Formats: sequence, structure tokens, C-alpha cells
Amino acid sequence: MFASICRDQRYLSYYLPSLVVPILYLPRSYTTPNPQGLPLYSGQPESSTVNQGTQEIRLAPKPTQKASKHSTMQSRDIQVKVTLPSPLTIASGDRIPFTIAINSDSEALGALYTDTTLEMVKVTTIHAPQRASSKEETLAYGQVYGWEQPGNSVRTLRGELGSGPEEVEFSWSIVGVAQTRIDFGWRAVHLSTVFSKTIVNAYYSQNSSYNYWFGCSSGGKQGMREVQGFPEDFDGALTGAPAQWLSRQNGFNIYVGQLNMNETTPGEVVPTSFFPTWAQEVLAQCDEIDGVKDNVILNPRLCTPDTSTVVCGASSPSTYVNSSTCITEGQATTLAAVYKNWTSSATGELLFPSYDPGSESGWTALLSGTPFGLSSDFFLYQVYNYTTLQPALVVKNETELERITAIGDETDPGQGNAVNPHLTPFFQRGGKLMAYHGSADMNIPSGSSTHYYERLQTYYNSSTDLRNYYRLFLVPGMGHCEGGNGADGFGRPQQQSNGQGQSLVFDAEHDAILALMRWVENGTAPDQIISAKYVDNDKSQGVEFTRLLCPYPQEGKYLSGNVNNSTSYICE
Repeated sequence: MFASICRDQRYLSYYLPSLVVPILYLPRSYTTPNPQGLPLYSGQPESSTVNQGTQEIRLAPKPTQKASKHSTMQSRDIQVKVTLPSPLTIASGDRIPFTIAINSDSEALGALYTDTTLEMVKVTTIHAPQRASSKEETLAYGQVYGWEQPGNSVRTLRGELGSGPEEVEFSWSIVGVAQTRIDFGWRAVHLSTVFSKTIVNAYYSQNSSYNYWFGCSSGGKQGMREVQGFPEDFDGALTGAPAQWLSRQNGFNIYVGQLNMNETTPGEVVPTSFFPTWAQEVLAQCDEIDGVKDNVILNPRLCTPDTSTVVCGASSPSTYVNSSTCITEGQATTLAAVYKNWTSSATGELLFPSYDPGSESGWTALLSGTPFGLSSDFFLYQVYNYTTLQPALVVKNETELERITAIGDETDPGQGNAVNPHLTPFFQRGGKLMAYHGSADMNIPSGSSTHYYERLQTYYNSSTDLRNYYRLFLVPGMGHCEGGNGADGFGRPQQQSNGQGQSLVFDAEHDAILALMRWVENGTAPDQIISAKYVDNDKSQGVEFTRLLCPYPQEGKYLSGNVNNSTSYICE
């Protein structure tokens, strides 16, 4: 089995890297290859030795489908550098790093992990830290899923995955490097997938049986971009909190950030130190709407927080403020504005959904009173196309912000948007798409995912039962990809060394990755996933509670019994 991790060197910190898993089923009688002297590639590729232990191989991969306006492949060769111990052999447990140098300004880094001792499939998921160090990015703890032997095995994999800057920025996309934008938009991921399959085929002399994508945030977007643009790359994709509408997301980030800036606020600026207090008040107002007091807001859309309770002199004051910590009416106006969707000033059309109640503790990143650098750079260097570094962008005119966002939609710099509802080619070949999104996401509002789901329903109307191919699971109380008050232990990507994120039981009823695999390979769609919240987010300390994650628009409603046990809930 090979597991491949790929990331473009650009755009490291805000969005997370993802895992590509080509899986090869081997019969029990299969004899693993002799690692001694096994060439990485068959045939006679053009190659040369760069230095000891490094070989450069130039290959031109075939596109996985007809080129479209969103997935045009370049005709020239792509240079691939595969670094292996000398002599060129592969043994079980080897890490095979490779670099795809697409042009002089950009490269994608990947790493394959081998295990030649397996007779049945095992899937290795690897969590890479959100922020890479300036020297190296170390793959943290991995988890092996195995079910063809007694019990479940867990092992730790470690490795390095290149280097890169720590900054969150888009200044690398200054005009003149359009190819680099495309590399970020889709090509780095797609080509890494193509070459991973090539290496698997060369090693085992047969193609992988199934191919899966697991990722969250930008990794979620990349998975969406793959199934939309290259439906033959993967058989199944698990996409979390996908940043799939980059142009609108960046416009929204500017819009919502300016709600809490002196020059542009509709009321008065709220200090970020007040957000934790406001989060407590919102939870108190919204928690029990579902009939259960559990510090989790089941359906935030059913609650409209009352900001008057934290205003000085309120007739019904919050228990979380006093005369020295309360806020003004103008500041309350600003708080209320944050929950309102971003809509067109001319037509009222939805431009982007806003934050749900329950996300307040994470508002600091975008509501700090200063422009959010990532989104500022997107417009400066990919829409306005400045050729030199500029001060952070503040757009005081609402019409101008809507105008440049529309340009971003139309031009789609780097072809990175992944909102195409036409998934028929992926569906027709049996592809399955599972998405999940935390309702308390403070970076990418969960309404972004529900909006796309509803867009697909409209697109297919009654011609296709979407549930046969695509299911979206909202995770009440979970933040961006992980964390928060909710039950985030469901076998998602970005699992932690202390067990946070891991499923309570390694089976398809509790684990999203295994649920996706069962759906693809056996046709059993996931009607629910049992998710766990661990004490202090540490699996070794035990389970605080379990909940049902339900396919949207269903939700896990309380019936009766122990409120901390998922058996007391039903998806409806």
C-alpha cells in the first residue's frame, strides 16, 4: 500500500494539507516484490543522476479526462524528481519523496509511504501540522485501519515533507506567474495524484484497486476540485469544510472583517477580548432550543442571538457581563451584523453565508480590526493584479467590494473555485462524495457547504437522487475541521496523537473514512455516523459523550434516555 501526501509549497498555514490514498487489494496468495533491485519506473524514461541518492525523471502524464476550460493540461513534459536511497530500490516502510517541478516558479511536494508486508488492504491516514516550520514539515501521528486480522492495529509513521515559509499570504501570485496560480488552483494536486498512481503501478505491476481523497479546508476544496474536474482520479472523496468558492470566500472575509473596523463598521468596534464572553452568552441563549442542555447548539439556524442582553443598562442583562464589561448599543449593532449573510446591495442576492451562532470564540482571526492578509492579497495580486507589494486592502465602498468579487468569480484566478454542480461524470463511474462541516466553523461558515448541497439539488432536480452519490454531514459544535464543543471524533482527517479526531470504534458505523470506503466498495451508504467527544479532547481519558451525525438536511434529534449517549438520538 502506498499513501501519498501532497501540498503546493505556497499557501501553507491557513488551509490544511491532504492525503491521497491509492489502495491496492492483494490476494492472500500474493507474493510481495523482491525489494532488491526493483526499479521505480518500468520502461526507459529520460533520467539523470543529480546527486547521490537523487534521480530526476521526466515524464508526461496523460490527462485523466478530456481537457475542459477548467482542466487544460499543458502539452510539455513535467519534470519529476524522485529521491531514493542509492541504489534505486524500494523496501517495506520506505518513504519516497518526489517533487513535481511544473515551472521555474512553482513546485509541488509529495511523499509516498510503502508497506510491502500487507496481504489485505490497510489505509494509513497521516496528520500534518497546520503550520510548517521554516526548516521542515514533520508528519505527525498516523493511524492504520485494519480489519482482516484480530483487533485493530495502530502504528506511528513519521517523515519529512519539504520546507516552506510560515506566512499566510498570496503575494507569490503577483502578475507574471499565471502558471503558479494554476498550480495552486488544481494542477499540483492532480499531477501528484497521477504520479502516485504511476509509482503504484510500477511497483506492483498492476493498478490500484481504489483511490480515495481525504482532506479538510483547502484539502476539502482540492477534493471537490478533483471530483469536478478529474472524475477518474478518485473513487471516493471525504471533503471537510471545503474552501471551494475562493473568490466569494475572500470577498466575504473582507466584508465581515470590515464590520469591526473603525472606518467601516455599521456600529462601533467590539474589542476581541469580548468575544469569549459573547460566546458564553450565545451558548446560554441557543443551547436548549433542541431540548437538551449539553453545551452544543444542534441547529444554529434556529437561533437568533439577542445582543441587547449584553448592553449596559439592559432590562434583562446577561449573567456573563457586569457594569464594567458590558458593551454599548453601537457595539451590539456590530455583533448583530456579523450573523447577517452577505448580500448584494443592489438585488439582495446571497453573495456568501455568514457565521452561525456558536462560532464566536473564533472570531478574532477575521474580526480583529485589521484586514485579513490572505484575502487582501488575493484581491491585490490576483484581481487588481498589482505588480509590487501593496499595503493591506480596505474597501470602504460596498459596491466596489462587490465589483471586485464579481471579477474574481468571472476570472477565477488559477481556476481554483470548485463550485461546479455538474458531477455526472464522477457519479456515472460510481464515485461517492462525503462532505462534513462544523456548525461552529469560524473560518469557513457551514452555510457554504449547505449552499452548495442545495445548489446540486436544484441542478439535478428529480432526475438524480443525490443521496445515492453525495452526502453532507454537519457536525454540531465543531470548529474549523476540528475542535469546539461538539463531538469531533469520527475518523476525520487531521487526527491527533492524543486520539482527538479518531473514531471511538474502527468500523464504518463510527468512522467516516471507513464509511466512505464501504459506500464505494459495497454500495452501503452512510445513514448516520456515531461521533465521540473525548474528555479534554484526549481519547485516553475516556468519552464525554457520543452523538449522531446525520446526512443533511436531517439532524440528530433527542428522543429520550441518557443525553450523553448517541442511542438516545435519531436522525430525522
